[in-house]
This record gives sequence, C-alpha cells and structure tokens, in this order.
Amino acid sequence: MSKNGLAIAVFLLGALVLAMAQQSELKKRPMPQTSPADGQQMYFVYCASCHGPEGKGDGPVATSLREPIPDLTRIAERNQGIYPFAHVEATIVGDPKTPAHGTADMPVWGPLLAGISHQDQAQIRMRLFNLVEHVRSLQTTPAK
Repeated sequence: MSKNGLAIAVFLLGALVLAMAQQSELKKRPMPQTSPADGQQMYFVYCASCHGPEGKGDGPVATSLREPIPDLTRIAERNQGIYPFAHVEATIVGDPKTPAHGTADMPVWGPLLAGISHQDQAQIRMRLFNLVEHVRSLQTTPAK
C-alpha cells in the first residue's frame, strides 16, 4: 500500500471510529485483519487513528478524546535514550502491572490481537514484536 493509500485508510478509519464514538450505542465490528509480520501495517490500521501516522499523537480521533494522546516518537527520549521494549509491549498488551495507555480511552490490545490471531501464541508474539519494533522505528532520538 502506498503512503497516500495508508494516509487515506488512516483518515477513513479515524472518521469511522469518531462516528462510532458519537453514536449512543456502539456496534461491535470485527477487527480488521493485518499481517502479523508487518508492524507498520498493524500500526496504521490499529494505532494511527489516535496516535497519528507518524506517532505524534495527532490522529484524526485524537481531538475527540478527553486526554491528550502521547507522542510515541519521544518514548526513548523520555527514557534517557533507551527504548523500553518490554514496557511498550506490556502497555500495548494491557499488563495489569503497567498502566495501559493512561486512560480508558485507549483499548487494551492484548485480547484483540489474540482474537485476530485465533489464540495462536506464536502469532500473537510475532504481532507484538513487530508492532513494538515499528514504534521503536518512530523514535526521534536514536534508541539504545
């Protein structure tokens, strides 16, 4: 998919999420399938509507949320240049010992990723690894 195609997909997904959030009764929809090997694709499909295509917290849904969306490009910078891989992974999964994305606005992705992976543990691990690695690639400070 080209960058323009991804940008359009992110915009449309954001508009869909915003429209759904404005409905008094949300309808559950199946989560879109993505390749477990493609962290960038998963990010654009699942994360960019809030975090923005470049991870700066400026996705199309961000303004409709109560709390500001964190800038994912500065995770390493906020951690003395070290990218906290395990912490980012635990945050995405929704580990009870790790604050899951700050507020309830952020979905806990662990069960959702498990569902689209049909509970296949190897595929879940691949999804998480590739998604967390993509977030690492967004860092403005070279991560150690």
